[in-house]
Amino acid sequence: MSKNNDEKVKTILESNEIPQELEPENIKAMLDRKKIRNNKGKKATIIKVVSGAAACAVICTYATTAYIDKNKNVEHVLESSYIGDYSTDSETHSEADTGMYMSGAHDYTKIYSYFRKPEKPKKQSAFDKVLGFFGVKNDEKNDVEIYEEDFVYENAVDIFNGMADMDDGLKSDSTTAVVPETEGSGSDLRGEEESNEHSDTYNQEEGVEEADIVKTDGKNIYYCYDDEIRIASVDSGKFTATYEFSPKKDLNMSDDEWLTINDMYLIDGRLIIISTSDDGSEPDYRTYNGGICDCVVNYNNEVSVSVYKAGLEPEFISSYTQEGTYNTVRMIDGYLYLVTDTASENYNTIENKDDLDAYIPKYSCDGNEAFIPADCILVPSDNRKELTWIQYTVIGGMNVLSDAPSENVNIKALADYTGNIYCSKDNLYAAAGLGDETSITRIELSEGRITPSASGTVKGYVLNQFSMSEHNGYFRIATTINNIKEIYKEDGNSMTVSATNTVSNALFILDMGMNIVGEVKDFGKDETIKSVNYNGDLAYVVTYEQTDPLFAIDTSNPENPVILDEFKINGYSTYMQKWSDGLLLGFGIDADEYAIERGVKLVMFDTSDPNNLKEVGLATYSSTEKYIYSSAIWERKNLYIDAERNIISFPVNISEYKTEFKNVFYSYENGEFIKKGEINLSEDAGGYSRVLYINGYLYLVNSDEFISLTLDTIEIVESIKWER
Repeated sequence: MSKNNDEKVKTILESNEIPQELEPENIKAMLDRKKIRNNKGKKATIIKVVSGAAACAVICTYATTAYIDKNKNVEHVLESSYIGDYSTDSETHSEADTGMYMSGAHDYTKIYSYFRKPEKPKKQSAFDKVLGFFGVKNDEKNDVEIYEEDFVYENAVDIFNGMADMDDGLKSDSTTAVVPETEGSGSDLRGEEESNEHSDTYNQEEGVEEADIVKTDGKNIYYCYDDEIRIASVDSGKFTATYEFSPKKDLNMSDDEWLTINDMYLIDGRLIIISTSDDGSEPDYRTYNGGICDCVVNYNNEVSVSVYKAGLEPEFISSYTQEGTYNTVRMIDGYLYLVTDTASENYNTIENKDDLDAYIPKYSCDGNEAFIPADCILVPSDNRKELTWIQYTVIGGMNVLSDAPSENVNIKALADYTGNIYCSKDNLYAAAGLGDETSITRIELSEGRITPSASGTVKGYVLNQFSMSEHNGYFRIATTINNIKEIYKEDGNSMTVSATNTVSNALFILDMGMNIVGEVKDFGKDETIKSVNYNGDLAYVVTYEQTDPLFAIDTSNPENPVILDEFKINGYSTYMQKWSDGLLLGFGIDADEYAIERGVKLVMFDTSDPNNLKEVGLATYSSTEKYIYSSAIWERKNLYIDAERNIISFPVNISEYKTEFKNVFYSYENGEFIKKGEINLSEDAGGYSRVLYINGYLYLVNSDEFISLTLDTIEIVESIKWER
């Protein structure tokens, strides 16, 4: 070893930081990837360079290992699983067969090189300007088979569909409706006495628990409001004590820093709070494709998981934070998986590849901050052109029931990627719109470990998580397809454009390799998907333009799904849930035969014979003179469905000269919906309320007040007001 190298190793040993590429876990992954590339028949000059890099890595491995051994008792080391754990076996995986989203970055340089500087602007013809408008340079047009004399521009379809995907993605987070379920549906009951009956947040999949802004353990009600948790102890319809607190102090935040609580869990005596904060700087304005879509992205946000011992006065245990805006969260057997979306800075602000803070996401455990390792950042195999910034979907896994929840965190980031998330007991699926297609990445989940495993694409865009389902080793996804054709022609100095668009829907079935094995297409033409429900082998899909067709689709043969029946009624359901065997409950918009919306509705479908669907109950809360709507249309958890106790409840807003706020209660008896009562709410409640069941009483909670109600007669027992 030369003197120069000796000095370098000594410097590494004595420094406070380990180069990311030289951490022990990364060495093997790097060497294995070099081996894969060498086996592909690269030129000898490239092999020589690789060999040199490998030799340097071997030299530094000793230094790095010595550093960790020297400091392991005095320094907290953030732990994560690396993509090398998945893709280092060159005999079973290669860069060619891992799909568009399966390759971890070799190092941060690869991610930095993902940026491409634009060339100096040149004088453009009218045709060139149109090409530039859609992100294609003139000298690239032959590569994508675009010609001035016959200009059918496919990228225009991608862009407009991409914009539609973004719009519907925003709607999907706010237009579906879920539903707290009956006792025994979640983990809150573990360790409790049998007599302690209470409702829990409704979960799309059994064993995959979803967070909410309200939770109960049968003794206390916990409610998220702004930057604090409001807690009330309850007993037989009475409120016996209250308490309020904010996680700011435990997150080392000052009182004037911004924080909002997004969601929480209550499990095995632990309260887990998910909250978002930022550094107070102004959002960064980003421009897509020369000005087609101006979007605001604030990449300064951080999402934290704060773990407490539950009770009237919770006790802080640990915290974990990762960069980005809150997307969603799931919990499986005590392991929490947090999904956030973030973005790099604009390439013009990035000084060089060592400016990691500008383009690599970070995470921290109990205040110990680190950049996500390069091998844990998955980069698409096809390099994007004219990229000015990178989006990331970051997924962090942790055991919130352990003695030190934040010490063993598993993390992955998908670069240039974001979308809807669906989660089964074993897999998380990330579905993102790419023009007129949806890209799907399947990520295996196991005791906090996150292992990207396969990816594929289907036509169309996805409405929300309920459009997706895993069943018997297959993945099902329902999409709406925009078939847009635009033709651009240059005539002198002018450009003419014509376009046609036909809308249809499809249901695709994929194997675990994300290969399409079966599909049913072209149903609900000129309509879009409004809700989907999967029940065993059957898929129920609602599409809408003027009427509400409910399609029953048999997926028992994955290679040949078949539409069994189509049933039409006015209006449409934004959410559907099984009520009992053979009955499917729908909630959504009431409309007349001319598609004029009048209010909200409940509908019961008889699905006992999927070849002959029927309506067996309808209740409308509507008016032709007043504007009536419900927050449960876009926030599914504001809808309460309790089939065991025969209670359905949702908030309504009634607007004429002023707005009234109510919560209405129904039951379903002998083929009819029966209105049981309604509770008037204050203006401060804002029509945004939840209903819980605890030991024989209903509790109506919102940001303004908590109200206890009798179960049978829906009468107020007691209420408490919260100060703002």
